[in-house]
Amino acid sequence: MAIEEHRFDINGLTVCCHAAGPADGPPVVLLHGWGASWHYWQWALPALAAAGFRAYAPDLIGHGDTAKPPLAYGGDDYLNFAGRLIDHLGLKQLVLGGHSLGGYIALRYALEYPDRVQKLVLISPLYQKDQLPVPQGLLPLVTTPLRAAWWLTPAQLIDLAARTVRESPERILPVSFSRQVILDYKRATPRIATDIAGFDDLTPDLGRITVPALVFWGSQDLLALESFTHLAQALPNAQAHYTPAAAHAAHVETLVTFHDALLRFLEPAQSGLALPLHGPHVTIQPQSPADIRARARWRPYADPLYQVWNPVPVPAAHADALHRQRSQDPTRRHYTISVESNQVIGELSLRQIRLGQEARLGITLGADWIGRGYGTEALRVFIPYYFNILQFQQLLLDVAAANIRAVRCYENLGFQHVGEFRRPAGVNMSFLSQESYAPIRQFFNSGPTGPQALYYEMQLTRSDFIPGP
Repeated sequence: MAIEEHRFDINGLTVCCHAAGPADGPPVVLLHGWGASWHYWQWALPALAAAGFRAYAPDLIGHGDTAKPPLAYGGDDYLNFAGRLIDHLGLKQLVLGGHSLGGYIALRYALEYPDRVQKLVLISPLYQKDQLPVPQGLLPLVTTPLRAAWWLTPAQLIDLAARTVRESPERILPVSFSRQVILDYKRATPRIATDIAGFDDLTPDLGRITVPALVFWGSQDLLALESFTHLAQALPNAQAHYTPAAAHAAHVETLVTFHDALLRFLEPAQSGLALPLHGPHVTIQPQSPADIRARARWRPYADPLYQVWNPVPVPAAHADALHRQRSQDPTRRHYTISVESNQVIGELSLRQIRLGQEARLGITLGADWIGRGYGTEALRVFIPYYFNILQFQQLLLDVAAANIRAVRCYENLGFQHVGEFRRPAGVNMSFLSQESYAPIRQFFNSGPTGPQALYYEMQLTRSDFIPGP
């Protein structure tokens, strides 16, 4: 979905605002944080557009490509800007989202115009000065040198810092985004550091905000972590979503988890664009410790061949620890596949996540559900969500060549063969001497440390995906 750039005049100020989605879609306005720009929402815009929303992400006053007038940049200035912007867009009612400073503005707007806000999306929102890592009394002493540093740091040094960010297999955030973050701080006006200490404490008024609210934050946030729990408790109709794998920009650092939560909260009209995902027979939703325990009760595979590519289930007693470990890894996301009776029949995973680019797919079905079409159905349901909502460009996987049924399934979905490699089989392969396994012996050989299995590397792009009937 294409992102549009708009520039318009509001009371003599040039405002830059990016947007995506159908003109008649339910409006969502997303406000970025302090020193940032609309780029923090560059993946949320097309995801919301794909779900039928009309999403807007402006550069706040003093930031990005929006005008930078000589204001105090206090809370009232930001509230007035948001009010004029929303009026200019002609939005009578809207979903309002905000990250950090943007969350403060969203809360202020909801208090000022309670009849216009339908839902709030708050990522690590600022709402009281006690959240800040610097004591209130020291804030004026900090902001003055910060403002001076803004002026004195040469643009060339900022450019150099941006160029030092390099791509690597361990990176989750694209290099282009990390560089943009650095450049955004330089192009914001130093005046935004002037009046941080003067922001109102919103705590006494939070109870007046009765609209549904999603509060999303990470365990490594620079703001006081307990403040987000208190906020979720103070808002009468709030959902708290804590992710242990993120810091202050949880909606970007754990984008898959955030988009899962965001679309579920917003409840788009069209099916298949928010969790849980439903097919004719299967349901896909985020994995819980109870799902891991259910998998531990699966009947073992009777065919020893399946032990080559299906990992041994984790004992039920370790389910909580495994779920906690997975939740702390921003490069992984696990989902459960269940059938109508809520019986857990499989697991779908994304590994080696690279934001906005790619992830590696894994799918496992229990022995009682193999060969019944459940895996193909689950993938046909999940893949459109993967591309449209999670905003990846391609999906990778590796599959054992001997798993002929799975290879055909992937080919029928549009996956292309892009390579092959061998991996230790990891199990006793003496069963291959049986005549029934003769057709697949070609996919195994003897390696320096034991038997090895041939694997295919496969890749799927959005344009190659075959939705099926």
